[in-house]
Amino acid sequence: MIDYRNIFEDTLSEICEKAPFSDDEKMFDIVKERAVNMEKKKLRSKKPAVIAASIAAAAALTVSVGAIGYGWLSEMFTKYFDDSATKTLADEGYIYTAGNYSDDNALSDAEGQYPTMGGIIEKDIFTAQILGIAGDTQDPMMLVDITINDPGIVNNNSTIGVYTQLIGTEEFEKKRDQYGITYSKGVKDETEPSLYHVSARVPPYWITGGEEFVFDIVSIHTLADDSNTSGLSLEDRTRLGIPTEGEIIESYILDEEISDFGLYGITYNNFFSKVQAYNVDMQFRFAIPENVLKEAPENWYDLSDDLVYEADDIEFRLCYSEFGAHHSYFSLACGIRESMEDYLQISGRNNAQKFAGQFVLTVDGVEYTPDIERANTFRDTKGGCSTMIENMCYLNLEFPPVDYENAQSITLTANGVSYELKPTD
Repeated sequence: MIDYRNIFEDTLSEICEKAPFSDDEKMFDIVKERAVNMEKKKLRSKKPAVIAASIAAAAALTVSVGAIGYGWLSEMFTKYFDDSATKTLADEGYIYTAGNYSDDNALSDAEGQYPTMGGIIEKDIFTAQILGIAGDTQDPMMLVDITINDPGIVNNNSTIGVYTQLIGTEEFEKKRDQYGITYSKGVKDETEPSLYHVSARVPPYWITGGEEFVFDIVSIHTLADDSNTSGLSLEDRTRLGIPTEGEIIESYILDEEISDFGLYGITYNNFFSKVQAYNVDMQFRFAIPENVLKEAPENWYDLSDDLVYEADDIEFRLCYSEFGAHHSYFSLACGIRESMEDYLQISGRNNAQKFAGQFVLTVDGVEYTPDIERANTFRDTKGGCSTMIENMCYLNLEFPPVDYENAQSITLTANGVSYELKPTD
């Protein structure tokens, strides 16, 4: 039996959050590298993320950075990021602040080469500091403050674009270019104009095991003025997977950034004439305790199980489901596609959206539809790792979040075929 835990926990549940890739070969190389790395390390059994009320109360009194306390960090999620889900988790105690980190490492007098949580990095006109992390194992959110020491940029930007990368220290040292980056928006503070607050979504795999990882603020984007349009170099854009000038590609990341900057209607080839990109590479290195984040319920389904849906003569077999605070996630195998003609049956954003529109998630009688814009397809083109199937294609869907733990009935339906996915102990 193929162990889909390895693949879908570490790769497919995150792949749609990564930077765009030019072809399936590139994407597969990333998936294979991560799968091989996972084969070399045993997955740890995740301990229940239960935090006693007394600990939560103590955290509320902890000063994290300067005069910023736990309560203020919690409020930031709704005040600046419209993220009530993470605020709720933080209020329940699933938050780890720079103050907590300082307390946990108070007995260590070793000065590391790189700043840790709570440390400060200055690079050119930018200063960065990590305030804390909160959330669940589906979508951990790293709270970061960035100060811009340039009045002209500050006056011209109510928001900034921030690209970050979080991977293990070993991966960062040896093959960081094989991993994608994540886009987040920075929002200007109401009282300090040069200060921008960022809630950066980070991959959970490296931060839940208690080992050291690298959190790298790779680049910062601002609206450019008439005299400042150079942006990142061609080499840097290629390495980061960011489209170069003249390229027009589909990209969830660029769609979000274009919206955040208010550049509606702009084509991608004109994007970098409007936005100034600063390659900053501000690297923090540290580890956090294993049980900081709430466990998002996950289920794995063997392909031999009779969980099959059919659409346009294509069979979709349920492989994986995850129920987090931000969304419910499903991945379905679409079968083997050996030829490009076969693959074209499901590939592309339009096909993914067409298939996604046929699925409905029903929880205790309430129906939910998937986020059509986030639907995507993925194909393994080599099958070079024991946890992969050569030329297998996958459809990935996101639904609104649901209360999995307390639900009595959860059903996934498509084209009149329904399967009840009962909560497990």
